[in-house]
Amino acid sequence: MLLLMAWRNLWRNRSRSLITMASVFFAVLLATVMTALQIGSYDRMVENVAGQYTGYLQVHRRGYWDDKSLDNAFAQDEVLLGRILSVPRVRGIAPRLETFALASNGNTTLGCQVVGISPHDEDRITGLGAKVSAGRYLAPTDQGVMIADGLAERLGLSLGDTLVLFGQGYHGATAGGKFPVIGLVHFGSPEVNDHLVNLSLEAARELFSSEGLSTAWVVETDPGSDLGELVRSIASVSGGEYEVMDWKGMMPDLQQAIAADRAGGLIMVGILYLILAFGIFGTVVMMSHERKREFGVLVSIGMRRRSLAGLLFIESTILTGLGVASGLAASLPIVWWMSIHPLRFSGQVAEASAKMGLEPIFPTTTRPDVFLQQGTLVWVMAMVIALVPVARVLKLDPLEASRR
Repeated sequence: MLLLMAWRNLWRNRSRSLITMASVFFAVLLATVMTALQIGSYDRMVENVAGQYTGYLQVHRRGYWDDKSLDNAFAQDEVLLGRILSVPRVRGIAPRLETFALASNGNTTLGCQVVGISPHDEDRITGLGAKVSAGRYLAPTDQGVMIADGLAERLGLSLGDTLVLFGQGYHGATAGGKFPVIGLVHFGSPEVNDHLVNLSLEAARELFSSEGLSTAWVVETDPGSDLGELVRSIASVSGGEYEVMDWKGMMPDLQQAIAADRAGGLIMVGILYLILAFGIFGTVVMMSHERKREFGVLVSIGMRRRSLAGLLFIESTILTGLGVASGLAASLPIVWWMSIHPLRFSGQVAEASAKMGLEPIFPTTTRPDVFLQQGTLVWVMAMVIALVPVARVLKLDPLEASRR
């Protein structure tokens, strides 16, 4: 009976009910879009660097990350490789040989990061093949290079030109060679895009006198894996000679930047929730004040206060549920559209992003937990506010209320 009465009461005054639903609707809509944009920008930052270049998990010889020298390279160990591949949620491994060198074309010489890769494994883990903007992708036997288009522009190189690489090989050996440019690659991170040169793994080993050696193994994992748990599992089978690092350990500056921005974002979301809470609170107080005489009459003719309080709580539950559902339904296409057509900034924002090595693009995330979390938070907030008229009804003086 209370449920039926609550439903009829809601539509007895449509404008009042719609105002309350609108308050909850906009609370869910604004909170969801803002949170999706914030988390999406963090995911993009990580994807620009970790997902497209370093990978989310790497295995090195201990001490390599602090001293990125070829002298800290390690030989291919098939036994260790099998142990790592046997760890649950590990899909594969891509070996790399990374070092620094001088890249030259004509009278222009720049420092660059040279990475020897296993083309098939690298493409499977980081999607490198999809980033080729001109030319073609590397083959395992190629003696040419793929160069990031930002570095190619700085050196004045195009497809078919010759790149000269000069550096130091394994145990101080001199390394130098000429390589035709067979492909241009574009990376989302400006820092990576201005410095990277890719060779096939065998060509890089030959150039740097590092036959059979790798500086890192990039580990492919199942999507959504707990990286911390995988680090511990892989470290337990690798032995003390090797270290296992996730992207947070490899890029602490990026992790700190995200943490700092997240703290600022929490303050902004808190202010947003505070404003929305006052909006919903004002609407609920207005509703309860308008119906005070109605409440007094109902109590006067014999309706128990507890039943009346229950009726109000049911009304609030229905209104909040409808507002949350409509808010989530409206936010879903907006968030989805912004994930496909992300915000792209220019000017000072773009310059600041480039200095941090980040692409000035801010998409939204479509992760289900964002919608669930924001819907739940607004629901709880609205239900707590709904206790205000319930508390007033329990203390209602029917004679005084009936006169108003």
